[in-house]
Order: sequence, then C-alpha cells, then structure tokens
Amino acid sequence: MNNTWKEVRQMFIENQKNTPVLEKKLNSYLRQGKKSGDLYLMAVANYYLAVLSYRAGHRVNMFTYAHRSVSFLDGTDDFNLKSFAYNILGLAYAAQENYQLALEAYDVVEQIVREHRKCMMARNIVLNNIGECYYQLADYEKCVKIFVKIFQEVLRKEPDNHESVTIYGTNLADCYCSLRVAQKADETLDYLESRIDHLSDYKPAITAIYASRALASFLKKDLKEAYRYSDLTITSWDESTDTYEVHNKFEKIAHILIKYGEIERAASYLEILSSYAEKTGHTLDRIIAERVHVDHAQAAGRTQEHLEACASLNALYVRRIKEEKEIQLAVRKRTEEKAKEVRKLLNIAKKNKEKAITDALTGFYNKAGTEEIMAGLCMEGGGGMLMVLDLDNFKLVNDIYGHDMGDKVLKCFADIARRRSRDGDVLCRIGGDEFLVYFRNTQEERAAAAFTERLNEQLLSECKELAGGEFAVPIGVSLGAVRVPEEGGSYQEFFSHADKALYQVKQSGKHGYRLYDATHYEDSLELDLEKELDQALKICEERGGARDAMWVGQEAFSWIYRFMDRFSQRYQNGYIWLMLSLTFSDGINSEEIAEAIYQFGTILQKSLRKSDVITQNKTNCFLILLPEFEKEQVRLIVERVQSEWKKTPYSGRIPVSFASKCADPQGED
Repeated sequence: MNNTWKEVRQMFIENQKNTPVLEKKLNSYLRQGKKSGDLYLMAVANYYLAVLSYRAGHRVNMFTYAHRSVSFLDGTDDFNLKSFAYNILGLAYAAQENYQLALEAYDVVEQIVREHRKCMMARNIVLNNIGECYYQLADYEKCVKIFVKIFQEVLRKEPDNHESVTIYGTNLADCYCSLRVAQKADETLDYLESRIDHLSDYKPAITAIYASRALASFLKKDLKEAYRYSDLTITSWDESTDTYEVHNKFEKIAHILIKYGEIERAASYLEILSSYAEKTGHTLDRIIAERVHVDHAQAAGRTQEHLEACASLNALYVRRIKEEKEIQLAVRKRTEEKAKEVRKLLNIAKKNKEKAITDALTGFYNKAGTEEIMAGLCMEGGGGMLMVLDLDNFKLVNDIYGHDMGDKVLKCFADIARRRSRDGDVLCRIGGDEFLVYFRNTQEERAAAAFTERLNEQLLSECKELAGGEFAVPIGVSLGAVRVPEEGGSYQEFFSHADKALYQVKQSGKHGYRLYDATHYEDSLELDLEKELDQALKICEERGGARDAMWVGQEAFSWIYRFMDRFSQRYQNGYIWLMLSLTFSDGINSEEIAEAIYQFGTILQKSLRKSDVITQNKTNCFLILLPEFEKEQVRLIVERVQSEWKKTPYSGRIPVSFASKCADPQGED
C-alpha cells in the first residue's frame, strides 16, 4: 500500500465516526493534491469521499467522487487503489440503477483481482456486487450461482466473520425467494438467524435478516410469520440501517403488506421510506416512497390522496428521465473537464519531477536524477560508455575570480558538453565540479578520447573569453570511462570503475582520459599506491612536529584524504574524519577571534596523535583525519578537546560543535 494511501486511510479510520472532520480533512487533501499536482493524492481523497457518500446514502455525491477518483488513477500502476476505486464506481452506477455500466466497472475490478494475486480487494466482494446487478436485472439463475459460490466460500474461509456471512447469506436467500425456492431460502435464513446474537453491534445485518425472513414467509404464505418478521424489521431499524439497499427490501415488504390489507403495518414502512427520500433528496428514493404511497392511499380508500400521489409519481418519472439525460451530459462534460484537468496536473507533476531531478545551474540531471535514470540505463540492452568527469584546477577559479565566475565556468562547460554529445546521450552534474556523461550505443575508446580532447580545447578557450583574455588558471577536464555492460553489473559498480580510472588520470598529469580495464587495474593500483605512500611520507616529514598531529594546507589535506580513501579500499582499513567548529557571536571582535582560533588550533594539535592530520577549512572550521581509529574513541577526543578549551577565557563565549563520519571499506558509514 502506497504511503499516501496509508496516511489517508489511517486518518479515515481514526475519524470514521466524525463525518464533518472527515469531510474537512479529505477536502484539505484535495486542495493539497491540486496545488502540488499530485494526482495520486487526489485519487485517494476522492475515493474516501465516495466511501463517505456511500455510507450516507448520497447517490449523486458518491458517483461524482468515484468518477473523479477513477479519472485521476488512469496513469497509476497501483492496482490495489484502482480496484477499490472502480468498485466504488460500480456501486455508484448501481445506486443510479445503471446496472450495465456498473457491470463494466466490476469487470475492471475482477480483471485486476485475477491478474494480481496479492490484490487487497477480496474477490468475494466483487462477485457479490456483480450478483447484485444480475439480481436487479432479474437474471436470477446467474445470480444464484454467484451467491451460492460466495456463501460457501465465506463459510469455509471465514466462518466467524458474522457480518460477511450475513451479507452474502441474505443476498442468497433473497435470490432463492425471487426464484420461488422457499425451502432453500428458509434453510439459509435459519442458519443466519442462529447468528443474530453475534450481530448486536451491527444492526444493518439484523435488519437485513428480518427483512429477508419476512419476504420468505410471504412467499410461503405463512402470514403469521411474515407479519412477525415485518414487525421485527421495523423495531430493529434505526438510522444506521439507512441505505438504499435496505430500502429496496422495505418497498417490497410494504407492497405485500398492502396487498394483504395490512394498512397500518405498511404505513410504518411508508414513513421510513418517505423520511429517507426527504433526507437524501434523490429522485430514485422519492420514486420508491411514492410508489408505496400510491398503493397505500388506494388501499386506504383515500381517493384524492391517491390521485395526487399518482400525479406526483408521474412527475417524478418525468423528472427521472430528464435527470438521466442530464447525468449522461454531466458525465460526458465531467469526463472532458477531468481529462483537461488531468493533463494540466500531469504537466505540473512532470515539471515538479523535472525540477526535483534537474540541476538548476547547468540543466543536467542532478545527483538524484542521475541515480534514477542510470540505474535503468545500465541494465538495459545495448552497449554504452559511462564517463565520470572532473574539472581540473576549478578551485583556483573560485579562489582567484570568485564564485560568480566559477558558476559561469560550470555553465560554459555544460554548454560545451551538450554541444559535443549526441541526442539520447545522458548528461549529469553529480557534485560541484563533477559530472557524468553516458554515451549510448558506443564503446569505442576513441569516442572518449575525442570527447576529452574537444572539451579541453574549447573550455580553456571559452574561459579566456569569459575573463576578457586574462585567465591564468590551467582549467581542463579529466575523464574516467568504463564500458557498459561488460565491466560490471550495476550503476554503482560502473561508477566505481570509472571513478578509479579518473583518479589515475588525476595522478598522471590531468587534462586527459583513461578507460577502465580490470586486467591491468590491480597492477597499476599497486604502483599508484606506492607512489602515493612516498608522497604522503614526504608531506608527513615536512609538516609534522616531534609529537604533534600534522597541520597541513587544504590542498595537501585533500591529497592525503584521497590517498587514505584509496588505501582503505585496497587494504580494507577504515578511517574517521572529524569536523570541529567554533561559533562566534556578534559581540566578539576580530582580534579575539584570531586569538581564539590560534589557541583552539594549538589545543587540537596537542590533543591528537602524530599520525592524525588537521586542516583549517574555513575561519571557524577544522577538519581532522584519524587513520586506523575506532568509532567509539571519537567522543573521547572531542571531550579531551572541549576539556582543554574550557581552560581558555573563550569557552563560555565561543561554543564548540562537532560532526564525524566513519569510512568503512565494508560499506558501512
């Protein structure tokens, strides 16, 4: 079940006895869905509004909401909600006495239930509704076959579900009565009546049993029993049983009572039917009440009242015909309007989705969009090439020319990449100056080589134009590529291989490309690690004191971090990085800030091991690499630093905060 459906369903269950609250909350969901273009939310809200109308016996509202729910579900693959929505639509058509259209809706539900074994919609419910339609169409032979099957199945699978047993059992008994098989009807009703004690909290079921029993007794011409059960039907009735299905039975009983001269008993039924018709205001309900009124007035000898009732009934029939035409026109108009509204909302939803997966600066897929589209592309048939790109020396652009110029360079690169790729290729921005390009249907190494060469040529040239000719940064592009699907089994694996190839380009001079080759990678990795280890040791010798942690610049820190990450992946050793920040308030002047930073840096260097590496990332932010360190020990370090910091005059005015991350080669961060 979709999370949206779960949320609305839970709300419906929690407030099911408070109709005003339900209507308010469901309409709130509708407004929310319309504003965001969330068709699914609108479908769910309309479905539950239809259910609410069904419970209240509001035929027109039920039809309107059910039709809307189905309209909004045309594009969804949620077979569960679709089955429930089409089922309520079928009930709405049946309530309008459009039984053929109801059967068409139930056919959709039955097909969904057949195709999806895990569908939440119970097949018995669908079959029961289909049987009800055949019953109203007087196809009793087909109807009884359906009801026998359902009744036997529910007795076998859910014998203690007294409500379901009663619903299906009374339907079967009514069908037997229509076929004039009194014995079968009696046997079924005897069994149901034995369960009445279990139905004290479900009065509609008790009323249905008594009403069916009264009809069966009239069929046998056992008038004493028929009158007794018709009286029990009235006494068991209250407003909770006010549904059009129950009132259809009431009409039958009333006509039979009038036939046998039981005018007073019939009057009780007429009063209930008239009250219900007045409450719903629906023409069909008024017709049912007026039909009984006509017979009742005639049997009572009230000629004038009989004539007036006949005139009223004829007017209602005329009105019903007119309403049928209006309903057909309204359905057609509503369908057209809904189609327009759905198209409009689909466009909103499409734009929202595109916005969510698109990088605003370059127009490429962002990281979320990349993962979504690449997961599918890497699994589809046909060869391709995944390339991870990184702009060389881009940080210098921001440092020398500012971030506005940096954004212009990124947009410039994006335009060049777009021009140099083909229709159907995928362009993504996965980080600040990191990009991913996927070439469809090509695996030639020369394609990656040519692409890299053109990017490098044009990027430097156009950056010089952006800077007015004076552009001192050796900007360029490094690219790592991997063939898909030969060199992996998933997007994550392909990306990892391409990233490794990119790293080798970075270590061998930048401004170039490398194609990942698993057969040569392990040997080259060993050589790379040896070179990196020599460089790391050289940095350590230059920057480390006798016993203190190493304090390095950002570039050296970045280099050591990359080496440590590679080393960790290769030899399955974890490491931790830690970020400590000082928070300066407005009342602290620049001299105090400078002194506080100096003292804090000194505390860090003295509190850490010689193998730990520190850099100052921002004025108030310090990054620390802790090789071969346990996660549990991070807090000890922080406590040690904070303890020393409390000894300074700044501790009360400048608080320290921290964040940490464990890089685990097994994949657990």
